[in-house]
Amino acid sequence: MTQIGKTCLIIRTEPGASFTAQKVQQLGFSPIILPAAIAVATHAKFDHSNVQAILVTSSNAPRLADFCPEALAIPVYAVGDATAAAAQEIGFQNVISAGGDASALAVLVADRLDKRHGALLHLRGTEVAGDVVGFLGACGFEVRSHIVYETALNPDFKASLRAILSANSGVILFHSPNGAQRFAANCEPEMVKNWVAIGISNAALKIFEAGLWPFVAIETAELPNENSLLQASQIYLNMP
Repeated sequence: MTQIGKTCLIIRTEPGASFTAQKVQQLGFSPIILPAAIAVATHAKFDHSNVQAILVTSSNAPRLADFCPEALAIPVYAVGDATAAAAQEIGFQNVISAGGDASALAVLVADRLDKRHGALLHLRGTEVAGDVVGFLGACGFEVRSHIVYETALNPDFKASLRAILSANSGVILFHSPNGAQRFAANCEPEMVKNWVAIGISNAALKIFEAGLWPFVAIETAELPNENSLLQASQIYLNMP
């Protein structure tokens, strides 16, 4: 098997990228943060009256939404630990992490909450993985979905990505299908021959299924969460 280095390339958006970098550094990797996209607040107004819980599927949602002080008393259900931490940092005190993906969040909310006790407010970006609104709507919940940030390609991504792939080797973490699609659109398949692709889910790696990308290996996390993603990467730390 091709020898690889200890570089860990993280292409998810901030602040999640820095959250992941701290963890992979503790494992022994040398992290490189290169967000494929940047998030920009829309400053859209939203109504939180009669809302029993706020749902966030990205750490950018609580970070970039314009909350009034009264909203901080509403319970928040977050897709994962990084998103939960982002909500806590801005002042939410009752934050519950699903520790997984959008499906795990939807199941947790459906199990914990009663549709008779008020609406759910889903704060999201222009791009979203999973159908939280559809699942919970089918369960009888009223779900209000509001776009609080827009996602655009990082203008430095293409040039920086190509330079990093050429000068290093190691693992690349894919946290979402959108990130993987931006990656694939901004480099050539032959550039990944010294790299391992590790995805948080099958969906995050779907674009590489055709077999045109000669990664050293392609791995999927056992569970769709950050800890499982990092566990899948650990076996490549001491690869001969």
